Amino acid sequence: MWNNLRPLLRSMSTQQATQSKPGPPVRVSFTPYAGRGVFATRRIAEGEIIHTAEPLITHPSLQNISKVCYFCLRHLRKDLLRRDAAVEMDDNGMGINFCSERCSVSAEAFCAVEKKASWKSFHQFCSDEGLRLPLLAKRLMSMVLTGTASRDALEVLSFARHSEEIVSHWMHTRAMLLDTFKSAGVSEEQLAFVTREWYCGVLARLSLNSFRVEILTQDTSSLLMAAAASISGDAISGSAVYILPSMYNHDCDPNTDITWPTNATAHLSARRDIEADEELRITYIDASMPHRARQKLLKEAYHFACNCSRCKDGD
Repeated sequence: MWNNLRPLLRSMSTQQATQSKPGPPVRVSFTPYAGRGVFATRRIAEGEIIHTAEPLITHPSLQNISKVCYFCLRHLRKDLLRRDAAVEMDDNGMGINFCSERCSVSAEAFCAVEKKASWKSFHQFCSDEGLRLPLLAKRLMSMVLTGTASRDALEVLSFARHSEEIVSHWMHTRAMLLDTFKSAGVSEEQLAFVTREWYCGVLARLSLNSFRVEILTQDTSSLLMAAAASISGDAISGSAVYILPSMYNHDCDPNTDITWPTNATAHLSARRDIEADEELRITYIDASMPHRARQKLLKEAYHFACNCSRCKDGD
């Protein structure tokens, strides 16, 4: 995996050196404890937007799939949805909504494949089981089939090996996806890239590197309403995968926030003043949880024991 990462790091350095405008004040380097990490190249002031990141893959949450843009995950206002949004209906009667013509055009290729299939059974299974990663795998498969993404698009991302029980569960969703695409007229030859090894690699990388995109709706005007929206799931527009944000390491007292003000474009900003060469870290979980709960969740979901200053102190 590191051999795949090194060319990307060299490319990022070359691009920043040749750009007429300065790039983001960050560099990606290897750390002695967690592989790669992201570091500040200069002093960054509290509240400063460090950089933004466009997603490589997105998929709406099933709870809000008819309420957000099918491409950028932006929440659609009721009046906008009624009057201006480009609305298309698939075979299941589920709305595929776009917030703009730009998003509609951007999604045109993979949507052409997805709209030919009936996703009712697959979506119902994912909803019943609380699964979101197979939805991102579905989107990636659609993008590979239409040439809008490479089958190796996620290779640069880190991954962890999983138990045979989990892999067996993954193979069930792989079989469902293959059957659904075949029912839409996609040939076995076209789907030959979806091997057991490929699909396991994709899910293993998605499990560590996908983000839940939480965008507060425009009518969420108070902290109380914002908290209620987050708890109810109304703020969860969907899931997304990024390259650079996935290289940020975790800290239970992070110096960097990742937020989604309007759509799936991620904003990385400084929580406090950050010095040059200091590592930039985000939190992967709800850092307000007690120490033991944080350790348990990080071990189960991300396969590491956190050794940040808070955890060292037992906080």
